[in-house]
Order: sequence, then C-alpha cells, then structure tokens
Amino acid sequence: MNIENKSIALLIDAENISPKYIEIIIDEANKYGKINYRRVYGDWTTPQLNPWKQRISEFGMTPVSNMRTLLVRMLLISL
Repeated sequence: MNIENKSIALLIDAENISPKYIEIIIDEANKYGKINYRRVYGDWTTPQLNPWKQRISEFGMTPVSNMRTLLVRMLLISL
C-alpha cells in the first residue's frame, strides 16, 4: 500500500503534550498518509488545557473528555 492510500488516526493526549507542537505532529503524520481521524483527549474542564482550545478548532480536531475510558478508546481506535 502506498502512502496516498494509508489512513492515519491522530490521537493526542492533551495533558501530556503542548499545543505548540501540533503543526509539527500533523506535518509528520501527513508524510505517512491521510489523517482522517483527529482526536484530542483530556479533561477540558481544567484551565491547563485552555491553550489547546483554539488549536483544536484551527486544525479540525475533535476534543474528547471522557477520562475514565481515555486509554481504552485510544488503544481501540489505533488498532
């Protein structure tokens, strides 16, 4: 399968990575295929994630806040 046909799921733990790296992450992921699933996981009620809020809409990402199932969902989506 060539790169143009590969489907990429981009799953980010917002509590453990700064939003300043999102462009670098997306650029790198695009080298390996088309990103068609973009999710950012975190507890969106905390002020620590405020810097992520603008970046999420800027890059068409979907915030996910169910922290109890965060790791399970990230694992299942990546399979």
